[in-house]
Amino acid sequence: YTCVDVVLEFQAGKGVTDITITLVHHLLLIMIILEILWTLKNYIRTQRLSVEAFIIIAIISSVRKILVIGASVTAVPAVHHGPILSPLMADVMIEAVVIFLMVVAIYVIRKSRVLIQGLDEE
Repeated sequence: YTCVDVVLEFQAGKGVTDITITLVHHLLLIMIILEILWTLKNYIRTQRLSVEAFIIIAIISSVRKILVIGASVTAVPAVHHGPILSPLMADVMIEAVVIFLMVVAIYVIRKSRVLIQGLDEE
């Protein structure tokens, strides 16, 4: 579907920016779907859910949202000078903070796993 959509946009005469936005949007969606399928396969095999996998899915989703917002802002020329912190910019900043917190959460999970394994060995 992604390839067909990109070819159709190219044939419609859309610009490189629009085609790139579509391609990145679809590829990140594919990554999210693959991560969910991997998590499901892992759950069926081990009967255990991994919190880390869901955090990774959330990170990919947040990055996808930031890229789509950023690309849509650059595709539309600024006509007026609004407030310094527009709602879109605030949304991007919130998404960036959320990504940072999720990366910290993965770091804490991995470090705690190492500490727990170290305690089990003693």
